[in-house]
Amino acid sequence: MTATAQASVVPMTANILSDALQEQRAAYAQQPTPSIAQRRADLKQLKAMLNDHREAIIDAMVQDYGSRSRHEIMIADIVPTTDDINQAIKHLPRWAKTQRRS
Repeated sequence: MTATAQASVVPMTANILSDALQEQRAAYAQQPTPSIAQRRADLKQLKAMLNDHREAIIDAMVQDYGSRSRHEIMIADIVPTTDDINQAIKHLPRWAKTQRRS
């Protein structure tokens, strides 16, 4: 890439990042702290998306790592992530409980 092309990419990338930050700030302003029900729904949606796209994720990881088997990816990456999501769903009410600060 030439220096001129690189110079034109930087402002465009900065604009994209700035726009994304503004969208995040607006979303936070609308709902600063999601309810437990919303967090649970988000986690369930994340788990469903992981399961729905499991094969595509595995294919991408095989392509990236080359030497890892599909079974190894399932055991080392997919299953633990799903277990972690389940753990978060289970403990969410306790983790979200207000804590007294001194």
